[in-house]
Amino acid sequence: MKIIGEVVVYTDSLSKDLGAIIGVNGKLPSYSEEEINKFKENTIGKRCIMGGVTYRSLSKPLSDRTNIVLTKRNYTSVDGVIFCKSKEEVMELVSQPEDESDIVVIGGKEIYNLFKDEIDLWRVSYMSKQLELKEGDKVTRLPDEIFGRNRIVNSTRYETFRSVLRLKY
Repeated sequence: MKIIGEVVVYTDSLSKDLGAIIGVNGKLPSYSEEEINKFKENTIGKRCIMGGVTYRSLSKPLSDRTNIVLTKRNYTSVDGVIFCKSKEEVMELVSQPEDESDIVVIGGKEIYNLFKDEIDLWRVSYMSKQLELKEGDKVTRLPDEIFGRNRIVNSTRYETFRSVLRLKY
């Protein structure tokens, strides 16, 4: 079982200040069919850990995956979703020997920070796109240091994004 960090980072070659954006106003800042398909391919059949903000940004739970939501809020039971109150509860849940499927941490920022030391592999997609931000937009950035001392082992260029794998060593 591996723990994988799956993240889309938006960059803008026109503004260095804009780099490492992972969300605007609690949602993905842009939509790419290619990236959504890649995300689906990378997460189908896996256990996906996310925070409450990420969960609420979805229109419904991710199908064909186990949705594990770490949140302080109280939710009623939802098919296909397991709600946890602490990192310890999540780690206990995912360490059960009867399920050896990989675990994918899908965000948001607080969840990436919380699990950064447990993540064995980062799968990072860099979207190069000029974003139109408005005054008052709540922008969420992911600091590069979250990847720690990981190294790039594979890089693929796409029309609108570049995926990079970084492994812990």
